[in-house]
Amino acid sequence: MGTKRFDKPVRIRFGKPGKTFLVTSILEARNCLRSDKWPASSGPKQRFAHESLLAAMAGSATPVQARCAFVDAASEARILAM
Repeated sequence: MGTKRFDKPVRIRFGKPGKTFLVTSILEARNCLRSDKWPASSGPKQRFAHESLLAAMAGSATPVQARCAFVDAASEARILAM
């Protein structure tokens, strides 16, 4: 269930400085949110994204909804790469 793909990948600045990472699925997004590489200064949008990703894994939310929440969380954490 968690391998559901996003319709469009999300590019984030993640890991080594200057490197970007393409997040292509619900499971990848969830792993990013749970990683120690995710900025500690994240807030309510990170928590909402985590809930949305879990809901999408369970089938009670769509991958589009989960992707939107993840994009918002990455933006809030200032790691969203355009």
